[in-house]
Amino acid sequence: MQSNQTSSELPDRHIVLFGVGHTNAHIVRMWVQNPVPRTSLTCLSDGPTATYSGLLPAVLSGQHSEQDMQIDLVKLCASAGARLITEEVSAVDLKLRQIQFKNRPAIPFDALSIGIGSVPTTAGVRIQDHAPIVAIKPMRTFLQRLATAVDGALQRTEKLSVAVVGSGAGGIEIACCLHPYLRNRKLKSYSISIISATSEVLPGSGQGVRRKIREFMEQPDSKIELITGLRVVEVTPSHVELQNGTTIKADIVIWATGAAAPSVLSMFDLPKDDHGFLLTDRTLRTLSGHPIFVVGDSGSVHQNSFPKAGVYAVRQGPVLWENLQRLLSGRQLTEFVPQKSFLKLLNLGNAEAIGEWKGFSFRGRWVLKLKDSIDTRFMQMFRNLMNRDYSSTMQCRGCGCKLSSDILKSALNQVGTQQSGETPLLTENLTLDDGAEVLLSGGQSLITSTDFFTPPLTDHWLNGRIIAQHAMNDLFAMGATVRGALATIVIPEGNSETQQQMLAELLTGIHHELDSAGAKLNGGHTIVGPRCEIGLTVFGEPLSGELIRKLNAQAGDFLYLTKPLGTGVLLAAHAQARCQADHFEELIRVMLQSQQQASAIAVHCGVIAGTDVTGFGLLGHLSEMLVAGQCAATVELNRIPQLRGAEELIGEGFESSLTPANRRTELPVSVLAQHPNAATIALLYDPQTCGGLLLCVPKRQCHSFEAAFLAESLPCPVRIGQIVAGSPRIELV
Repeated sequence: MQSNQTSSELPDRHIVLFGVGHTNAHIVRMWVQNPVPRTSLTCLSDGPTATYSGLLPAVLSGQHSEQDMQIDLVKLCASAGARLITEEVSAVDLKLRQIQFKNRPAIPFDALSIGIGSVPTTAGVRIQDHAPIVAIKPMRTFLQRLATAVDGALQRTEKLSVAVVGSGAGGIEIACCLHPYLRNRKLKSYSISIISATSEVLPGSGQGVRRKIREFMEQPDSKIELITGLRVVEVTPSHVELQNGTTIKADIVIWATGAAAPSVLSMFDLPKDDHGFLLTDRTLRTLSGHPIFVVGDSGSVHQNSFPKAGVYAVRQGPVLWENLQRLLSGRQLTEFVPQKSFLKLLNLGNAEAIGEWKGFSFRGRWVLKLKDSIDTRFMQMFRNLMNRDYSSTMQCRGCGCKLSSDILKSALNQVGTQQSGETPLLTENLTLDDGAEVLLSGGQSLITSTDFFTPPLTDHWLNGRIIAQHAMNDLFAMGATVRGALATIVIPEGNSETQQQMLAELLTGIHHELDSAGAKLNGGHTIVGPRCEIGLTVFGEPLSGELIRKLNAQAGDFLYLTKPLGTGVLLAAHAQARCQADHFEELIRVMLQSQQQASAIAVHCGVIAGTDVTGFGLLGHLSEMLVAGQCAATVELNRIPQLRGAEELIGEGFESSLTPANRRTELPVSVLAQHPNAATIALLYDPQTCGGLLLCVPKRQCHSFEAAFLAESLPCPVRIGQIVAGSPRIELV
């Protein structure tokens, strides 16, 4: 399925967001509500989630879960119909207006917004090898890195010493919220100190809020040692050294200093300030005149200095949204006017917060409630977008858009019977195997197969890779190699540059996977049509003298499945912006997991019966084997491997549009399990894109079969059932 698409014509303008922090996330949010016509949106991120910095202290102190501070970029981009790319950027070509990557094709942009934040500065500090520094940024991985550092330090000492370097709002909140964090980890003996290069904490704040911070730190149950007016000059594995020669024991050093430009900004040949940040005019556009905006901490407005704080990044969002549209339409840009003051709220980690507004300071539980209300309301704006209701009747894509098996078989049986005396095509000229064997002169044979579907993702580099793996699986399922392929591609209407870009990304993705299998793309055919469709005809040769066929299943063979089930329901949920980021990452990883080595191991172990699990689901393809071999099978429900999130999504009502047809299996299916899991049973009908191999392994070969996977450090197939004698049927036990 796909959502938020109003036209089959390709866009002719491209907006790219480099980084999806506070400002750029606003653009995606607005795009969901009102996408810019004839324009595509691509988001570049170093991960599938973004962290809202305002909630980090609350998560650290245990007031909120880690999920509460994460913006799920997979869901957000899916809801906007935008492409999310998490590959590392290698260069930016300003002349060609292209973003280049290490491992995938370059992408064009007509407008670019750079918002990759900042990093804590380490200027003038000597950092020794193995120094226990935990930088506060990137915040997305801060908690994980902190937990690893604490665990490592506790192996060396019983009393933990933590030094927080930096006394801005971030450093103060982290230090205060470390108390409940360490107590929640059952630590009884620890110390916390804040080291400030300035003579006072919270530079830029009033005396009232500073006094309240000091009073809090001096309380017996939250005592934090405060060291001011001294700069850190060196960090060693055991301590930090200050500019006056004093050393302070530090098992962990949390680095929360002022902002420095991230190294990635150096790849941009654009005007920069003295600190390496990209210079812009008041419209947030680079001074160079390129169609590039720089927002948040990444940019500095020329001759208009204001702190690098999240509140300014949030306020820049509406200005950037307006200016992106004005730039594409050739209109005059509007200026960003930073506010002169803003509400400051600091979480103390103890159910209280300290606040400051226009010189007035205040402290209490109500202040924390106010801060929590503001932060959760900000996050709820994104969650509301990602939980919208979409149409559930749209046809799924990937292998979920196949014609149902009963319609297909009825049509094949009808071919040839309309003229008296002829035998149905299905029973004479076609087999149920995954590919066709073509006998050549000299006793050799050619194995060939074809696959064709509507791409399931907005990222056509990934779509090309997926169709290649999906098509090659047919040959791997028969115990054959892949030598070459022919592509068949339908490209939608659009301008020539966009059509060329789409085709190049698809073909490059196909070539990437074919090349990894030792095969080549030998040619193909393209046409223009109403929507993108991609197909691949692959051909190769058997690995041994006997192919793996469906009709070779024999009673006593054990059934092994090489991949978990669930791609159909996860892709269906993703099309409706309901597949969460970590589940989507696993989905892509599993789909791109080649079955070439699994096929070779099966052939080496004497496996001669099997298939791959694709559009008709596990039970549909197992039925084909049982009908061909005239035998039955038992399937153990509690051994079915599943992709994370699949059962949960089924419980929420998600399913592929092909699933109802797959339930009409031609064989009787008996549920003999005492406590059958309805979601697991539903997964057995789920259509799989790039599914695993379903192999019948003779009992005497099972040990060597499993051992071969372990020896190659490959995921071990799961034994899910057994072939038994009898008329074709399936028993779920």
